[in-house]
Amino acid sequence: MKRSVVNLRPIEPTAVVKILDQMPNSAPGLDQVLISELKVAFRWSSQLVHTLVLLLTAIETHARWPRNLTKGVVAFIPKDTDNPQPKPHEFRPITLIGTIYRVWSAVRHSDLVAGWYPHWQHPSSYGGKKSRSAAQHALDTCLQYEQAVRNGQFAAGLSMLRRNPIH
Repeated sequence: MKRSVVNLRPIEPTAVVKILDQMPNSAPGLDQVLISELKVAFRWSSQLVHTLVLLLTAIETHARWPRNLTKGVVAFIPKDTDNPQPKPHEFRPITLIGTIYRVWSAVRHSDLVAGWYPHWQHPSSYGGKKSRSAAQHALDTCLQYEQAVRNGQFAAGLSMLRRNPIH
């Protein structure tokens, strides 16, 4: 497995605002803070963003998250709501964590993707950021199949299965 060291720069307020703008307005975390509320608060006062960056920098520097921000809960939602007795693998785990932690992890994930992706992504891979899409993979597979048939070579087919049939 390849490895590479990524030196993360200090978190910038602009990075937090950019990530926050990209985050969907989803359900609140355990802290009951909505992403939309953070967006409004940061637009109202840029000082709040700078204060958050100071907090996140202090946490990274001293490697200690405040206790209230480290709590998390996993709720198990059945994939099929019509099944009264779902088996363990038929649940979708939904992780609820603090909103501030979600923002921090999204900022750092973005930094890591920018730093690591060029080093470990295989040149012929599909999916992920800065990569060819799954649709492109399907097209490439179809073109390879067509070429094999034209050249009289053995070819394999592609089958896609949808777990939840459309009604």
